[in-house]
Amino acid sequence: MNMQAQLQAAIDAAAASAPGGITPPGIDVDAPVAVTPCNITSTDELTCAPKRELIKVKELSEKAMLCKLSISIFSAYKRDDEATAEYGAGNVSKHLFASSDNRVKKLNNLYREMQTYLRDNTVPYAWGKGIYMLAAREYFNITAELREKARVIDIKLNDLVANWNTVVQTDFARLYAIDPKLASYDDYPADIRSKYGHELNFMPVPKPDHFDPRFGMTDADKASLQRQLDEADMRASTHVIKQLMGPMQEAVNHLAKPVEDVKRFSKNLITNMVEVADRMNRANVSDDPAVQKQIDDLSRLASSISTDSVKHDAGVRRTAKSDIETLMKRMEGLV
Repeated sequence: MNMQAQLQAAIDAAAASAPGGITPPGIDVDAPVAVTPCNITSTDELTCAPKRELIKVKELSEKAMLCKLSISIFSAYKRDDEATAEYGAGNVSKHLFASSDNRVKKLNNLYREMQTYLRDNTVPYAWGKGIYMLAAREYFNITAELREKARVIDIKLNDLVANWNTVVQTDFARLYAIDPKLASYDDYPADIRSKYGHELNFMPVPKPDHFDPRFGMTDADKASLQRQLDEADMRASTHVIKQLMGPMQEAVNHLAKPVEDVKRFSKNLITNMVEVADRMNRANVSDDPAVQKQIDDLSRLASSISTDSVKHDAGVRRTAKSDIETLMKRMEGLV
């Protein structure tokens, strides 16, 4: 294993060993944009050529930090052994706490909201590893919000623990009424608190010069790691632009419809563009002024569109659609 492979293995191992439990099925910890990173070990420099030149005023280690949020929650789905055996063609699961209006579902959603908040206000760093880059300037704001979410989670978790016996009895009776064979007290843990947890870990962005020379890191190894970091910088910019374009495309699709065909208009089509510009302004770690300009331009454009007028005025709709498409065309040149 060469030095670069050893370094990558160490990073992967550190990520895998982060405490805080496992991420339950159904929670997307990365939601990466469809960007294919170039192969940093490739000797063919053409395969690693970015679509645009990387503009770098500061190294990633100076403007960002790595973070990973691990969560564990109680799964509301349990394997039904009897039904699985009877079906004979795959696993059959029963749904505990089927109603969304119960303490378990509400608590699980709070954990998911915490994870979504971190993901929405950062940019991906390691694909499939749940590791994100947080802009250093936003550390205090983001962590303050995460602490508030953790405070609310603690309150709701304590409430669930205090009422666990009642919660179990209610759900057991629901399943029993459907089919007595579905109900089993074994599906409900005695210690529900132990099923929940979260851990937020921070790590510095690696820098070639930070490695002890006794490791024997060659100049080629350092150059390879630097390419990896530069590619992460470029992917971060691409992620920001693609995040901006998502709600813009949704707005364009709706605004293309004639006024007379619009039966329902959601103000979210406009406010979503304002919101994504605000989020990406916090998440952006790029030094490229063109990337920041797209964020600022979308914020100004979306804020200028009247949600009342664009609902029923054909002229306003045409103008808004044209302006959004023009901005999207400029963004397409950056991805």
